[in-house]
Amino acid sequence: MNPPTPATPLDADRLLRKILDESREAIVVGDLTGQVRVFNRAAEELCGRSASDVVAKLSFEDLCPPGVWPDLRRRFFSDRFGGPGRLTPTQTEILSGGGDRIPVDLSACAMGAPERPDWILLFLRDLRLQVKLEERLAHAQAQLENGTRPVLLAELAGTAAHELNQPLTSIMGYADLLRRHIADGSPDAAALDVVVREAERMADIVRKIGRVNRYETKTYVGESRIVDLDRAIDQEKPGGS
Repeated sequence: MNPPTPATPLDADRLLRKILDESREAIVVGDLTGQVRVFNRAAEELCGRSASDVVAKLSFEDLCPPGVWPDLRRRFFSDRFGGPGRLTPTQTEILSGGGDRIPVDLSACAMGAPERPDWILLFLRDLRLQVKLEERLAHAQAQLENGTRPVLLAELAGTAAHELNQPLTSIMGYADLLRRHIADGSPDAAALDVVVREAERMADIVRKIGRVNRYETKTYVGESRIVDLDRAIDQEKPGGS
């Protein structure tokens, strides 16, 4: 069996071009000046630019929003983000042909010596769908929280009112019983009158808590906010029972 014929340089170039174009990942290759030399088909689809409008005409910096590429280049040659000549996946933005910002996951590697590579390869992954899904999820979560908050508040208020009512009733009953055995005008009578009065005030608050059915707040201390019981309950209509 005859050994396979070695591929000619031209065949190797064509094979490399085919591999690049068939890749589902956007790949951009540039020289040390940042001039773009390769812009594969996936990069065209991602950026909305044709290779003929980019290769040897635009630089990495032209493909990014202002200030983005200098920072990415600094990271690329640093030893803190994957080592010199390598950049671990980084969320950033690039520009479309129309100037829109496109969120991407960008990684890079060098071809040649890391300190002085011949080429810089950028690998771009489109994050637009992921960002859109995250925004929808956050919106849905906010709607869910807003929708369930009044229900949870009403359930919590009803439970709190029920649990507080029994011990409060006992306090008021025993305070009233003691008051009957203490002469008016004595220090003990004055103190017990305060207990009864404050217990009645607490009972009124508990009744309000038990009637909470919507989420209304008011300023408490500084920037803190608490539930406004008077606005959070259904007010009785004039003339109603």
